[in-house]
Amino acid sequence: MIRGLFRCLTITGGHVFKPCRFFPIKVRGIINERDEVIYDFQGRPIRLPWERWLHIIDPGGDHPYMVDMRAKVIETLGNPDVIVRSTRFPDTARIYHRWHEDTPLDSKWVRVVVNFVDNSDAFVMTAYAESQVIAGEVIWRKGNG
Repeated sequence: MIRGLFRCLTITGGHVFKPCRFFPIKVRGIINERDEVIYDFQGRPIRLPWERWLHIIDPGGDHPYMVDMRAKVIETLGNPDVIVRSTRFPDTARIYHRWHEDTPLDSKWVRVVVNFVDNSDAFVMTAYAESQVIAGEVIWRKGNG
C-alpha cells in the first residue's frame, strides 16, 4: 500500500486530537482496512475512506463538529430526504441530505457528498451540516420515489 504524506489524527476520549504515524490511504481499486462500506437507501455500496473521514473531522478544517456525527452520515446515506445533483461535478457527484434535529449546531440538514466513480465504485467525498438543502437539480425526494 502507498503511505500517506501527511499525519493522521487519533481521536481519544474527550475528543483530544494527537498526531500519529503515517497510515495507508486508498489508491483506486485498493481499499484501506480502515475504510467502511455503507449501503445507501438503494442498496449501493458507498465507501467512507478513512482519509476522507479525517478530512471531514479535521480540527483545523471547516467542520470539526462532525466528529460525533458519523452515525448521522451513515443514516443520511441509508435514509435520505433529498438527493441533489452536484453543480460542481454533475456527472459523478450526488449530495444526499437528511434533516436532523439534534446536531451540535442545533437542527440542520446533514449533507453527504458522494462521488460515483463508475458503476462499481462510489465514495464519500465530504460531509457537513447546513441550514438548507443545497441549490441544484433535485434528482430524488423521499415520498416521490
